[in-house]
Amino acid sequence: MRHELNPVRHALREGVPLLSGNDAQRQFVLAYGKAFEPAALPKGMRHRRVGSCFESSAKFVIDPQNRDAGMTYVEGFAIGPGSPLPVHHAWLARDGAVIDLTWRWAHEAAYFGIEFPPALVAQAMFARGYYGMLDPVDDLITSSIA
Repeated sequence: MRHELNPVRHALREGVPLLSGNDAQRQFVLAYGKAFEPAALPKGMRHRRVGSCFESSAKFVIDPQNRDAGMTYVEGFAIGPGSPLPVHHAWLARDGAVIDLTWRWAHEAAYFGIEFPPALVAQAMFARGYYGMLDPVDDLITSSIA
C-alpha cells in the first residue's frame, strides 16, 4: 500500500478521534512514520494475548535469541477491520511487512508507525520501567528519531 493511500495516515491527518493514544503521539507518528503492509504471522511464531502488543513486541526484539530474525519494533497506529478509529499499537516488521503478535486479524488491518532499533527499545524499557516507545514522546525518543 502506498504511503499516501494508507487509511491510518489519512485518519490521523484528518483528525479522526483516536480509540487509544493521544495527539502528541499522533503528530509524532505523522511526522516520522510510514505505512506497513499487513502479512500473515510467520510459520513457527505464535500469537500472544490481545492487549499485550507493547510488551510482546518489545520482548521479542530485545531477546538475544531473536537477534537474527531481521525484525524491528514498530509503534504507531493501526485500524482493525470494522472500525474507522486508529488504535495506538505496536507490532514487529520485517522488510516493511507487519508481523503482529497480538491481532489475529492483522491481514485485514492497516498500519502506520515508526520503526525503532532493538537497542533503543531496550534502553527505553529499562530507563522507564514499562513497555512502549511513544508514551510519552520525550527527549529519549525525539533525539533518536528527529
